[in-house]
Amino acid sequence: VSFIPVIIASVSATLVSVAVFGRDLAFQVPPMDSANLWETPFFVADGVLLGLLAAVFIHLVKTFGRFAERPVWQRFAAAGALTGVAGMLAPEVLGLGYDTVDAALVGEIGVVTLLLICALKLLVSAASSGLGLPAGFIGPVLVIGALAGGALGTIGGSIWPEEASMPGFQDLVGMAAMMGAVLQAPLAALMTVLE
Repeated sequence: VSFIPVIIASVSATLVSVAVFGRDLAFQVPPMDSANLWETPFFVADGVLLGLLAAVFIHLVKTFGRFAERPVWQRFAAAGALTGVAGMLAPEVLGLGYDTVDAALVGEIGVVTLLLICALKLLVSAASSGLGLPAGFIGPVLVIGALAGGALGTIGGSIWPEEASMPGFQDLVGMAAMMGAVLQAPLAALMTVLE
């Protein structure tokens, strides 16, 4: 009985979104070959490392959440200052970051840059959420996961290049792993990334 309202809401939201924004995809995923079984150790390592990254993100959100009793202007000013400093170091941190994910999916970003943007995006997103800014979790978590997955995929590909999958595949794995770990909803994360 409770499933029917969810379906109606989902279909209605999709129809409105297509009517307003068109049928453009959020991410431009290049055609990819499937991974082979020899990459399983890389996927296990990705899961462990992204789980640790998700734990750091959740811990930071809770740490910044300790300042919830401060006045709104102080919390927003602190989040804005932190975001501004991070934006000067890596402008890709500002905004949604979907363009950065698109670049990572085709392998246009080096591993050091991926790690820098990932670390700064994680810090800024956790601070913004913890300090009470009206921002979402899912978008930043997908970006952080894609960048971390891309960095891990690049590192793994340099260790074992003959068995490495295409650059964007690890990004997609990272997106699903990070979202699943942060939201504690692995099946929802998998369906989101597949969709």
